[in-house]
Amino acid sequence: MKKNSKFLKAVLAFLCVAVVIEIFGFNSGFFTTLKNKEEGVSLTASESIKTADGKTFTLPEYSPNGTQEAYFEIKDINKNVNTLYLDLTPSYKGELNGACFDVYMMDEGHSGYYFCTSVKLHPSYEKTKYIRLHSYGRIKSIKLNVLDGDYSSINTEIKSGNISLNPRVPMFFSVIRVLLIIILLTVIYMFRPSSSLYLRGAFDEGRRLRLLRLLFMTANIGIVAFLIINNLTFANPSNAAYRQYNLLAEAICSGRLDIEVPHGELMKEVASPYDYFARQAVLQSHGIFVEREPWWDVAYFGGKFYVYFGIVPALIFFIPVYAIFKTHMIMSAAVLIVCSLIVVVSYAFVDTLISIYFRKTSFGVRLFSSVILANCTGVVLFSMLPTIYYIVILMSILFVMAGLMLWMKAAELLKNGEKAKKALAEIAAGSLCMALVAGCRPQFLLASVLIIPIFKDVAFRNKRLVIKGNISKYLSVAIPYAVVAAGLMYYNYARFGSPFDFGANYNLTTNNMPLRGFNLARLKDGLFAIIAQPPSMSMRFPFVLPVEFFSDYVGKTVRENTYGGVLFTACYILFLFMLRRVKPQLKEKKLYTFVILCILISFVTACADIELSAILTRYIGDFLYLLIIGSIMVMLALYEKEGHKKQIVFAMLALTFITLFFAFFASFNHTTFAPGSTEGYYRIYSLFT
Repeated sequence: MKKNSKFLKAVLAFLCVAVVIEIFGFNSGFFTTLKNKEEGVSLTASESIKTADGKTFTLPEYSPNGTQEAYFEIKDINKNVNTLYLDLTPSYKGELNGACFDVYMMDEGHSGYYFCTSVKLHPSYEKTKYIRLHSYGRIKSIKLNVLDGDYSSINTEIKSGNISLNPRVPMFFSVIRVLLIIILLTVIYMFRPSSSLYLRGAFDEGRRLRLLRLLFMTANIGIVAFLIINNLTFANPSNAAYRQYNLLAEAICSGRLDIEVPHGELMKEVASPYDYFARQAVLQSHGIFVEREPWWDVAYFGGKFYVYFGIVPALIFFIPVYAIFKTHMIMSAAVLIVCSLIVVVSYAFVDTLISIYFRKTSFGVRLFSSVILANCTGVVLFSMLPTIYYIVILMSILFVMAGLMLWMKAAELLKNGEKAKKALAEIAAGSLCMALVAGCRPQFLLASVLIIPIFKDVAFRNKRLVIKGNISKYLSVAIPYAVVAAGLMYYNYARFGSPFDFGANYNLTTNNMPLRGFNLARLKDGLFAIIAQPPSMSMRFPFVLPVEFFSDYVGKTVRENTYGGVLFTACYILFLFMLRRVKPQLKEKKLYTFVILCILISFVTACADIELSAILTRYIGDFLYLLIIGSIMVMLALYEKEGHKKQIVFAMLALTFITLFFAFFASFNHTTFAPGSTEGYYRIYSLFT
């Protein structure tokens, strides 16, 4: 009763703190503009923007080589202005949209326009329409440049409502924001070093702790669902590059393996199909100007187009849905299912790891380890972009974690000499999961090497391989791999004439894949970018920015935005630097080799991705889960060795929250502003303005 009273008092205190932050922090503009006297003004548009009544503006159509500048001006102001109110309603084909402008001002201190910053607004979120200005004396005029790359192609119409200077900013009290602050403070309070959660054994849980763990897991899935549901751009996209599994489902149900793509007949005119510029030249010669070519990221071989992404996601989701219901599976729904399963399996994996190897740890550490594994292996980022690129990585992570968990359970049963049939079943199920990753993303097959430390004691006696007595176990491993391999080899042979050819070299992208080759000079930049590159930060949402990329590599570097190396953005893995300190403990538990292999497999995978493909943020998902698993093992061993010390708990909390911060906010840079997704984006964006 006393503990409950203490907790309730803490939550009440957090409520007071949250309300104070909400009123005097997020709503400071209400107090600073109380004495303002509002004055209405009108907008003047540039020549490239068409208008008939001065209230409805039509922006120039998209053109790949367009040079027309689209902007609005507020002229002849000549007064002190601290706030600008923009009641603009951007739309695309009748759908409300967001807008982004570069703000320029001319004032007493400047006889010409100078750049201030960029601002975002959405008609559904009133607070985004109020812009605080900080000029050098009286403002002469304001210029709002429509961002060319993102907005002139989609905001085909902008309606102007009330535009005013020096309005009074109303109070935008957000209950959701208050609740989020309370939840954050409560979680920090719950996991503080003196928390009672660390006084209970990992599995010494009563009804309340079981409910708490279930609450965390449910909230975790809820957050993932919220992110996916509010990013509707990819719910049912028209771009063929995002619908490949649906196209494959149609083809297979029609007895074919090749897919139909828009303007596919024109590929016969391309002299060198894998040359990006040659493909673009043919499209443009036929008057086809698109932001993304219709053949993007498909394999082209023997005059036909194929899906080069692994077939397993199609077999599990897309083909059955099309075959049974004659409709297409929505990619975002498949991603939601897989992400939810990853959360569940992450919690189960940590439970298995602790129940077998670290039973001396506490419930608090068990719960926190589950949170880090469930969220920081790429799930948050992939929830933001539910496309074909991410479903293959997500399913690979799911299968590997499930496979490792089943293998660990089987090894423990065999070690205790009980339930041999159940152990064989779990070995076979784990092997099937591990083998299926070859049909998702083949790089993940390297994780199969982890079977060695898990079953070392079973397979070896006195440093000799034991065959007799282990045949059934070896068959339980080999048969699932053989069955999956046979299916994939047939699939590859039927498409590309070789059982070992997955089609990566026939991919149509900016790379000329057949000629890319292998060049060690690429590794230096790639490894720095994904491991050691410091992040770029900002004081405005989404706080984490893409980092600039400089290189002395004179050649083609294929790279998308990255947000810093994993040593900074997934800094929970810094626990790996404590590996030597807990080496005896991990060796005793037969986990030292496991952790070493996690590090080595991660390094080899990273090198392979850089050499064979590109430097991409999503490729970090190919190995980050292994580094997180290894880090959890080191942290658990350190906690058992040192006991419950404040330094260890503080390190766990700090590294976890920093990792969660980067996992969440870096992902918003990927969220597009295309029609349908903006409202969801601004719903979150407005919470931080």
